Amino acid sequence: MKSSCRTIILLFFWVFLLCPGHCALQMEDFSGEIFTYSITWFGIKAGDAVLEVHPVSHQNKLSIKVSAVVSSARWFSGIYYVEDYLHCIMDIKTMTPFEVVVDYKEGKTYRRYSKYTFDYRQRKIFSSNPKEDTLDMPEEFMSFFGAFYLLRMTDFSTIHEIVKCVVDGRKAYQVTSVYAGKEMISSILGKKECLHIKPSHVQWELGGKEQDPDQLSIYFTNDSKRIPVLAKGKLRIGSLIARLVKIG
Repeated sequence: MKSSCRTIILLFFWVFLLCPGHCALQMEDFSGEIFTYSITWFGIKAGDAVLEVHPVSHQNKLSIKVSAVVSSARWFSGIYYVEDYLHCIMDIKTMTPFEVVVDYKEGKTYRRYSKYTFDYRQRKIFSSNPKEDTLDMPEEFMSFFGAFYLLRMTDFSTIHEIVKCVVDGRKAYQVTSVYAGKEMISSILGKKECLHIKPSHVQWELGGKEQDPDQLSIYFTNDSKRIPVLAKGKLRIGSLIARLVKIG
């Protein structure tokens, strides 16, 4: 159940990838965004997710901070409590990560807090959590948040499948994203043509079993803003759906 609840976080924030074709959007264009999503399980509300983007100063350099909070609904907390927080501070131009923080509170006992710092001189990713090892920095990689926002900047008119490396702080993942075409999706923005992306991942260093791309889907508007309006993730029992319900 623990991994099932966290699917919604992974679905949004680290299953996406770097790709060579870009539209006109830049990272600074997303500054100030606040998106709220309603999460449902078997059609019943199970929680909420909030995604925010704000400019910050990091080591006297203009940067961008992306944060996400996922919380279980009151009734669902009786079954399985979730209060997960993540943030990433990265370069506003290159989206190079400087710091990643995860703070997971799930169920009755699962607790995990880790702060990851990226040392580009030593090519190491250090964790504040003594239970976690220092990770050798891959040659080319992105953070989960950086990859997510780069996905929004991608021009899929000539790209249909790409494989890249994404790092969540303690592990590196090989990520494949498949462009599945355009669909009309109803949301708070009305009925919009959306781009449908199916990502899957496999742990980089272990070469583990790859997820079925049909288990994960994300839809973002096929316009100048590329707003993510819907995400779906299949679980062992049922599925989670995250639907945009508020902007700002």
